[in-house]
Amino acid sequence: MCNTHMSGIALQQTTSDSSPDNVHSVCIPSLGTIGYRCKCKAPFMEDPTHPMPNCFKRSGPCDDLICLHGTCVASVGENATGMCVCNPEYDGAKCEYKAEHWSVWSECLPICGFNRTRTRRRSATIRDPSAWELYFKNLSDLANTISDRELRSYPGELIQAEVCPPRTGYQCPSALSSHNYPLVASTDPVLLELQAFLSLAISVLLLFIAFSACITRIVRGKK
Repeated sequence: MCNTHMSGIALQQTTSDSSPDNVHSVCIPSLGTIGYRCKCKAPFMEDPTHPMPNCFKRSGPCDDLICLHGTCVASVGENATGMCVCNPEYDGAKCEYKAEHWSVWSECLPICGFNRTRTRRRSATIRDPSAWELYFKNLSDLANTISDRELRSYPGELIQAEVCPPRTGYQCPSALSSHNYPLVASTDPVLLELQAFLSLAISVLLLFIAFSACITRIVRGKK
């Protein structure tokens, strides 16, 4: 039982003089009974695990977020937000989707060189493709801007890359120098410049040979 408009003090078990800022509940008696109810002030709410009406529980961003196969983790601060951390083999905003297993790692490419990587893939489901367009394939036909009310789920392919150790010198067999296996990274700017220079030099050499052959035939014809 409580007196009309009796206030509770936040986080204190005994009565004491406190500033009004610490008051987070108002006790409202039920007339004609010894019962009462609590009117809680945000962000406090009733803790259903307690047998009596109360305002013991502090509400947060995870109260309205249900993680089906995971745990909600909230940030701190005035504008705190919550997000689901999914259990293994689940993904989605609420961990509602069964995630596919990763494929086996590919071989390290290029076969020889310094900038070598390998990849693996798995299917995944995303809510907003614009936030993941750098990591997912085949999303070019999806809208780039989606409002909160229009968020839907889209299938995609998640690709994970891993750096491989360099492979040069005696570790790089000459038998692998087939045209089917690039020995060095084709995206290396130094290599690209060297290839362009060699191509130009070969073209000039062939042109010079053709020009020389033409001059030789002309000279012989005059004789």
